[in-house]
Amino acid sequence: MPHDVFEERLLRRAELQRHTGPRHTPSGRCSSDAAAAFGVEVTVIPCGHTARHGYDAAGAVRALDVTAVVAYNDLVARGAASALEESGLRVPDDMAVIGCDDISPLDDLPGSRRLTTVSMARDDLGRQAAETLEALMTASGDTEPRRIPLELRVRETSAAPSTRSR
Repeated sequence: MPHDVFEERLLRRAELQRHTGPRHTPSGRCSSDAAAAFGVEVTVIPCGHTARHGYDAAGAVRALDVTAVVAYNDLVARGAASALEESGLRVPDDMAVIGCDDISPLDDLPGSRRLTTVSMARDDLGRQAAETLEALMTASGDTEPRRIPLELRVRETSAAPSTRSR
């Protein structure tokens, strides 16, 4: 799915909640810029990069009136989804949960819900990283930003928000 379509589909929800990973990553800033283009407000909740961090941050999500979590990675998404369901919310009916990186190691386990996630071509990412490093090490030392195509893989943890009041 082209990046533009991915952003439009993902950000169509009226409210969006994003977990952000380690503070040194640009993920929070990028998602806020993309959301603003669609008139969607993003609340960033700082958290780490593990399932436990997502689980622990879910209380802050629960305290807000939002319908979706876009997590820093799939592990944070899984942890948040577990905690949200334990608190009584239904994923995806009451709260959509989306990861970023498509590692989803638990998708193969029986009884495990398949996580909606953002996927990228890892081969392209590695190749572009090597090319950028080489360019930085040469005399020019300057590179243009590069884009990696993204794909939204819609699975079992995202749906249109329910109309019932929470």
